[in-house]
Amino acid sequence: MRWEDSRVAAWVVRLRGPLQSRARKLVYVPTTKTNQDRELPLHPEMVDRLRALRVDQDLKDMLDPDGIVFLNPDGRRLHEKYVYNYLRAACAAAEVPPVSPHKLRHTVATITMMETGDIHAVQKLLGHQQSRLTADLYAHGGAERLRPTSDALARIFKQNVEGPDEPAST
Repeated sequence: MRWEDSRVAAWVVRLRGPLQSRARKLVYVPTTKTNQDRELPLHPEMVDRLRALRVDQDLKDMLDPDGIVFLNPDGRRLHEKYVYNYLRAACAAAEVPPVSPHKLRHTVATITMMETGDIHAVQKLLGHQQSRLTADLYAHGGAERLRPTSDALARIFKQNVEGPDEPAST
């Protein structure tokens, strides 16, 4: 994410490309795997945090030449190994098994799918070109969401096979 791609006033961010390791250096590549930018809404709390981060980086004179938003404490670009080690340390401090950043991506997608049931929104969030991929990876969490439908069908079936419930006699 780059500062120039975040329109904090409009509460959106456009994701245009990743950092890639080339010749032992993290280089910004202005295109995604699918060659399509993603524009995502920002929650108001995230907008506030981004504004505070920008002020902090300005005060510390830690702005990246390409405008990369998230930097390490030394003002350098976040290498995936740094992120993985940071996450592993956080898991150890929380006394939970270590997870990878990619596992967190899966977790966010699964929770979002379970909460909203909106496969197309999750597809856009993740940047998948086809909803089929998203469904194959994340629709498993949605099975429990079908419980009310299954219960309703069971009630209808029971009423049609056994007949309507008889009123209690007094």
